[in-house]
Amino acid sequence: MRIGVFGGSFDPPHIGHIIFSIDAQEQFNLKKIIWIVTKIPSHKEQAKADYNSRLKMCEIATSPFQSIEVSDIERNLSEPNYTFNTLCKLKNVLDRDKINYKKLFLLIGEDQAKTLNDWYKIEKLSKTVHFIVMKRKGEESNNIEEIPFECDYIDRYIDVSSSELRDRVKDCADIKMFVPNGIAEFIDRENLYRNDNC
Repeated sequence: MRIGVFGGSFDPPHIGHIIFSIDAQEQFNLKKIIWIVTKIPSHKEQAKADYNSRLKMCEIATSPFQSIEVSDIERNLSEPNYTFNTLCKLKNVLDRDKINYKKLFLLIGEDQAKTLNDWYKIEKLSKTVHFIVMKRKGEESNNIEEIPFECDYIDRYIDVSSSELRDRVKDCADIKMFVPNGIAEFIDRENLYRNDNC
């Protein structure tokens, strides 16, 4: 079985996350994609929404897609949540559940790919996963020297980010066109990312 792993804060999840996942599944013949909701990011600032809210949003966002499963494997891991440690734990779970897989395919953004040399135990990690990289608008992907490890690209630009959506919510702007069904309503109901003027 070919399994994709997509880790992130998902703060909030948006249509770009879904598109990246489905593109990767189709282009690389992945049986399923596991979204791992990061509890404490090791390379980014702390998430704005709490862990349970982000986990619930991911479950809502992926509910129409049987091939995408949401994992809370980082809920009880020690902090910070390095990718290497998380994937070791995931492999233990897959082995315990007797899921036959050969290699994990790690989905990352192009900005992350260019910092791989700084990742915790990257040499060991690079031998156990294959990187699938999503291009970002304005990034130059053809300069392979900037990417220190072998990887494949998803040839699609998605010009939407979680930070942009948080800013839109804070500014009382609509985000429904950027997020899967149910996410905007959840954010409104739970009063996430808003200021007192909305």
